[in-house]
Amino acid sequence: MYNSGYYGDYGAYNSGVGALFGGMFAALIIFWIVMMIICIGFAVIKIIGQWKMFTKAKEEGWKAIIPVYNQITLCNIVGITPWWILIVFCLSLLSMIPFLGIIFSLVEMAAAVYFVIILNVSVARSYGKSDTFAVGLILLSPVFYFILGISKTDEFVGAKPMDDPVWEWLKKTFNGGTGASTPAANTTIASEAKVEEVKTVKCSECGADVPEKTKFCPECGKEMKGKK
Repeated sequence: MYNSGYYGDYGAYNSGVGALFGGMFAALIIFWIVMMIICIGFAVIKIIGQWKMFTKAKEEGWKAIIPVYNQITLCNIVGITPWWILIVFCLSLLSMIPFLGIIFSLVEMAAAVYFVIILNVSVARSYGKSDTFAVGLILLSPVFYFILGISKTDEFVGAKPMDDPVWEWLKKTFNGGTGASTPAANTTIASEAKVEEVKTVKCSECGADVPEKTKFCPECGKEMKGKK
């Protein structure tokens, strides 16, 4: 026997479920559009801010438009090594390795956080701001870059990089522990070379100072006996 009430309730149920899922899908689409607009807005604000920051530091503003290159430019402006960008990128690739990926993922996160802190503290100091301002740069960089860029009072005061002991350790480690010559070492070497250069002997004929191992005196032409 045909039960019209049952099929009617079932149809109404299907309609309700369809309307519910349709509404959820529509809300999801609206949410996605809103988030895209917000992200684009933040990106535009950050580009404007960095453009102004670059021009304050006598750099071409258009460099702010190019991804990665803008970060390299910012690193150079504030005096820190841009190699951290490559380090973080390589660690992200290594994190895809099976089994070992989780270890590299943790190292990547630590390196990324470290780089963000080093960069933004250096940015704050190089534009005459305190380390407290760097907290805003870290948490909400587009807005705070925009503030630094358009501010009439916040000018570029020169590169003032934050100390980077990890990078110094990496350089020392991968350079075989030798590192670059220090100024003191260079001074010592130069002094020794200078002492070596001024060693002279007296000419028995004219008394002129003649460099060691010179065969003839350049003043009188007398042979320097015992000198070859």
